[in-house]
Amino acid sequence: MERLAAKIGAAIIAALVFAALGCWVGFAWGESRSADKVAKLEKEVAAAKAQKTLDDDMAARRDEYCDAIDGALTAQNEVIAELGRRALANQSAAADAAAAAREASDRMQRAAANLLASRPPPGVEACAAATADFDNELRAERADGAL
Repeated sequence: MERLAAKIGAAIIAALVFAALGCWVGFAWGESRSADKVAKLEKEVAAAKAQKTLDDDMAARRDEYCDAIDGALTAQNEVIAELGRRALANQSAAADAAAAAREASDRMQRAAANLLASRPPPGVEACAAATADFDNELRAERADGAL
């Protein structure tokens, strides 16, 4: 019986040794297969992190550019609005100046029409009187700095 127990003990020890050896070989084989996959995945993760960093940098630059463009557009729109206000003011001033010029023109045309319709007093030569009037008006304009 002792021999049987020794044989059984030796068989159990041999089975344990073979199981341990099998586990060790299986682990080594699995590790060698997965090490390549892990290395490949680690490279992909590193590349993805690098790409994300680049993407974050590009997004930050894009945001800065967008902010700069928004600021420039706001300033430009303010200038355009100011130019529009000035244009309206200039149109109003131009309309006032045109109305004043029309009134002055109408007055001068009426004065010219009255002058042309009038007859010189008896004994006054019309051409000499017109020349004298023209000379007097020219001197007055030059004195005022109009010409």
